Amino acid sequence: MTRDLLLIAGSAVLWVVALFLTLTGSLREGVPALIFASSCLIVFVARIRAAARTRAALATSGSVCGVGGAKLRASRTRAMLASGMFVAIGVSFSWEFAPQGVWPAAIGWVSVAFGLTGWAMGLARGKDGGAWIMLSPTGLAMGNRKGSYTVPWDDIAGARIGEFYRQPYVFLEVPNLARTLASVDPPSVRDATARSFSTSAGMTGFPIAVQPSLFGVEPVWFVRAVKRYATEPEARAELTPPLAELSST
Repeated sequence: MTRDLLLIAGSAVLWVVALFLTLTGSLREGVPALIFASSCLIVFVARIRAAARTRAALATSGSVCGVGGAKLRASRTRAMLASGMFVAIGVSFSWEFAPQGVWPAAIGWVSVAFGLTGWAMGLARGKDGGAWIMLSPTGLAMGNRKGSYTVPWDDIAGARIGEFYRQPYVFLEVPNLARTLASVDPPSVRDATARSFSTSAGMTGFPIAVQPSLFGVEPVWFVRAVKRYATEPEARAELTPPLAELSST
């Protein structure tokens, strides 16, 4: 939370400076900076709102992590911030090289188009699902547009927090993946899923690695929930589907 507030404060300062440059006639510098700062403000505010929704769920839900039975969807923050950067760089490039001809400026407009496409895809992903995870009564379910699978609670031998490429992950110990692979839907992606498990095991030592922060959930909460439902069958009744799903931004 503190880091996000500092990022918002920095973005707000940049936005004010960019607005000043724009209003005083320095459009070449001001407009790209204004686009970039606005992108930063939008995505960082969205991150704080998503975290607030998660904390509210924790306070009101009977589930240990507050999100039982809900599909937690992947965050669009990073992708949309990167798209904003492409738009800002593209506008600046086009403005700078427009006097030199069509082709140099066209490179900038391609960057703008790429960034706008990224924004559109980010917004669309919020509608059609994208990657998601869900703590269900039968197990930990995960999926994306290509397919999904469920890791039965009884098959999870342990869960631990670690780092992979300096990012916090929760690594799951699943000695027997037979039932997990049998749950893959559609079956046509079962072989690809098995290969992904093997790749993960080779790189991290665990067949399944989850980055909870990508879905707006703190790793500590997530690993605590997984351990509880893997070892306490009676607690799984908490994981009934809610009326509405939670979605991080």
